Amino acid sequence: MNEILHLYKKRLVKEAVIRSLICGLVAALAALAVCSVVFWFTDFKLVWIGAIAFVAVLGGATPIFYFAHFRPTDMQTAKRIDKAMGLDERMVTLLEFKDSQETLACAQRANTVSVLRNFGTSGAKRIALKVFSAALVVSLSAVAVLGLGTTTVSALAAADVLPSGADLLRGEEALPTAYTIRYTVQGEGIIFGVNSETDESGAVVYTQTVLAGEDAKAVWAIPGEKEGEEYFFAGWSDGSGDPYRADKAISEDLFLVATFLPIDGSEFEPETDMTDQFPGLLPNDDDGNGIPTPGDPSDNDGKEEDEGDGDGSGDSNEGGGSSNPAYQVNDGKTDYGGSNYENANAEAQGESEGLPGDLAGIIGDYSDIIGR
Repeated sequence: MNEILHLYKKRLVKEAVIRSLICGLVAALAALAVCSVVFWFTDFKLVWIGAIAFVAVLGGATPIFYFAHFRPTDMQTAKRIDKAMGLDERMVTLLEFKDSQETLACAQRANTVSVLRNFGTSGAKRIALKVFSAALVVSLSAVAVLGLGTTTVSALAAADVLPSGADLLRGEEALPTAYTIRYTVQGEGIIFGVNSETDESGAVVYTQTVLAGEDAKAVWAIPGEKEGEEYFFAGWSDGSGDPYRADKAISEDLFLVATFLPIDGSEFEPETDMTDQFPGLLPNDDDGNGIPTPGDPSDNDGKEEDEGDGDGSGDSNEGGGSSNPAYQVNDGKTDYGGSNYENANAEAQGESEGLPGDLAGIIGDYSDIIGR
């Protein structure tokens, strides 16, 4: 009898182990949810500690559930056998009187054992495993959604994709992970300092990605030439006239156009009409808006700031004539040609002596282009 009882009991042990594991999983997911909520509210970055808590609770709770609640007893096994085999509680009665030597008890034991032996090993499979209950299904579903959801939120907050609970309590809004700055050129020139790629239209676009609130890498708009015709830097689409720029505290996506104009003064016509999007890309209009139309640099001979009686401001240039617009791209007034350029160039060369060779060479080449 004990051998037969053990055969059926193995079936119920399997059921108990599975149910204990599921209950342990419920407890582990609940612990994970609690850890994730705490991490989110405290802005704790080491969210992987939640995984350690999950494994620890699962490994500890599963055996506790098994030995404290789900491990089958002989009486529970006997009741399941009677129900599955339709023995009308004969197995329970047999177990209650297993030590009785009365004739009736012995006869009943013999009959019950005979019936179970006729089923053989297949009889145990007639006991259906009751792994899930309604309460267990609801509990597992709830903690799974709660645990995985809060863990995802906590991980995204740790990566600064979402605001943490601490940020919300302080009233701080979430910032996107990063912003993209795109640069392109009108005319002949390049953007030095960032990587370039060709977009679908075939235009060269220079891009960099900057985390929210951080500073962008410095870039430099360097003029080029085309068919022997040299160009100079005329300005950025946001109104800046400095070819070197290092934007600070980036808080939005940016699209910037560097405009290069031919030094010979020929009219510049942009490839596309971008006036509405980026004011200042076209030559000066009647109201003085836009980019000054360049003249021939040779027209500036004898018109330096230190010649004549003019004050070099560009408002008047008595004895020296009016300044060449090609040398007025910064403020439209001050003359940057002649000896002014030579003095500034000499000072720049002196300042660049301590820079790395490649960068010093770029500065020298750029100065030569400006001089020409």
